[in-house]
Amino acid sequence: MVLVDATGKSLPACHVFKIFIEAFVNYTMQIINREKRLEKGHWMWTLVVNVTAYLRHTGEQFLRSCAEQAGISSDQLIFVTEAEAAFMSCHQDHFHELKDGAECMIVHLEEYKDAHKVKEIVMVGDFSECSLVQNAVRQTFSNRNITIPTDSGLAVMKGAVTCGNQPYRYKQISSSEVRK
Repeated sequence: MVLVDATGKSLPACHVFKIFIEAFVNYTMQIINREKRLEKGHWMWTLVVNVTAYLRHTGEQFLRSCAEQAGISSDQLIFVTEAEAAFMSCHQDHFHELKDGAECMIVHLEEYKDAHKVKEIVMVGDFSECSLVQNAVRQTFSNRNITIPTDSGLAVMKGAVTCGNQPYRYKQISSSEVRK
């Protein structure tokens, strides 16, 4: 895959992503080293990459290759979809009242083919904070319990952080129905 800029110059996409990943990791490590006074190699870290569900496998393979070229080992990478990250955030922080094993739909403007089976809807992402979207979901799913967490726009980011901090919990959830 090749990326072309506004002037017509082209570069391999993986090279561009590799440079971005290197710069991001170096910048982040500089901040951590400055704040915590830790040298590289004296602490563990994981890079959590959010990928869209429809690009899950191809996007993950591409980004994994770019990250490995940037010097990041595969065991330092976790790829998580928006729905998985949102589920981690909501499951951990907001929804103790959701019963274990209950069928639940995370609304992040993604299509859910079995929506008729769902009793609980959790709205997350920036659009979930929009009253027009909230009203449309409430009208469309009037017979379902709809929950909109505080800071629903941050649910995906918070969940991705949780996945990095608790990868064993993420692996449990990612092998369950969330991916389907």
